[in-house]
Amino acid sequence: SVSTQIDIGARASDDELQAFGAKVTTIWDDLTRAAVDEMVADGHALSKIKTVPFLMMRYTGQLEDVEVMAPLPAVRSADDMRKVIAEFEAVYAKVNHRVSRYGEAGFSITELGLIATADKGKRPLGRSDPASAHKGVREAYIGGRWHKANLYEMDLLQPGHEVTGPAIIEHPATTLVVHPQDRVHVDEWTLLHYTHA
Repeated sequence: SVSTQIDIGARASDDELQAFGAKVTTIWDDLTRAAVDEMVADGHALSKIKTVPFLMMRYTGQLEDVEVMAPLPAVRSADDMRKVIAEFEAVYAKVNHRVSRYGEAGFSITELGLIATADKGKRPLGRSDPASAHKGVREAYIGGRWHKANLYEMDLLQPGHEVTGPAIIEHPATTLVVHPQDRVHVDEWTLLHYTHA
């Protein structure tokens, strides 16, 4: 999202409304381009990426913003800007149902943002051998005795990999100890499933 200050007068002309809409659309277009480029670089298919713009608005002079999901992907006309304002007023009325609307003060847009999502397809399950994530062996005290435990890097485990204990799966933020004969299976979403023997 981007902080901004776009003040729209209560009696703004069609030309002014269209100009405000052009500012909004330019920022949304920039945000969309940046988000899509980043998601494509992360390996998401362009056809799976969805974007939804939003605004933070208030009646001019008020202290609190209201988050408004944009009713349109772009604001290209005065009527489009009126639809955005109408959506703000509808959301404002729901949030502040006991407070009267104050459209005569005008409207302020204080932030423009974008929500970008992509369907994450199931990754195919690969071979169960986690050799590519293996880091070595070390002595580990598990279940009341010492064992030679295989060490694995959690981030390198892939869908389909299975780790059988005794093992230690390491990550910078956590460590998972797999007891002898217990198993950890990595599913297609790269979630780890621990099964006791």
